[in-house]
Amino acid sequence: MSKASDESLVDLSSVYSEQCYFGVEISGQILLGVWYKPGEKRLYVRIIKAENLSEAADGALDPYVKTYLLPGMYKSNKRKTGLQYDTTKPVWNEILKVPVTEC
Repeated sequence: MSKASDESLVDLSSVYSEQCYFGVEISGQILLGVWYKPGEKRLYVRIIKAENLSEAADGALDPYVKTYLLPGMYKSNKRKTGLQYDTTKPVWNEILKVPVTEC
């Protein structure tokens, strides 16, 4: 399998419409790559790592990444990484695969 040719560092505060989630300020960056294979009709999202994540008020932090292929936040469009326990600098290096149907 080929790797993503480009990787991007995304600021979480630019993706989230709200600056607070359950009383925790949203902050941090995530490094990811996205590519599409037309022959397979599949979108690949490589979740590499995150940095500078906000900690919960109780200090707990077990981050994961959840993605949706829009339009619609349906269960069939959702993919999720595994948990990384007790860290503000998680490393996943996971590839999430999403089948894409034609309109």
